[in-house]
Amino acid sequence: MERRRVTFKLYPNAREAKRLAGWIRLHRELYNAALEERIDAYRKCGKSVGYYEQQNALPEVKAARPEFVELGSHALQQTLRKLDLAFQGFFRRVKAGHTPGFPRFKGSKRFSGFCYPDPAGWKLLQHGGRGATLRIGSGKDAMSIRARGRHRFVDGAKPNDLTITR
Repeated sequence: MERRRVTFKLYPNAREAKRLAGWIRLHRELYNAALEERIDAYRKCGKSVGYYEQQNALPEVKAARPEFVELGSHALQQTLRKLDLAFQGFFRRVKAGHTPGFPRFKGSKRFSGFCYPDPAGWKLLQHGGRGATLRIGSGKDAMSIRARGRHRFVDGAKPNDLTITR
């Protein structure tokens, strides 16, 4: 299956921009907490924590911190997958004898965005020409953001995933 990247420039108003920045901050907190959990588990018990253990703990995280509920499960899982890929690359480089580069904690400037790996949780509405609206979330908490750009696919083709970056 051929994958193509399509870029849309978002034009959020001040309230939407603040909310998106808060979502990026929450994803960064999740990434850093998951990294800290992996480091502590290995230091204290000599046990490695994998992606699936952390993914299965997400409902507990959402129960303890209700602000994570708004982000959507798939996007949170993708953030954990991003950390898991960093560890896989680290161990691959260690095995190959290269300079490994342990996964690091992300500061606010080093965490650029988050991803929805499938069409659940967002919808792109094309308005002919170059205008579009991106709807993120569902229900009363959904956010509609103006976007500009146009995909160059055949008619009826739809994007599969969404990555929001600064």
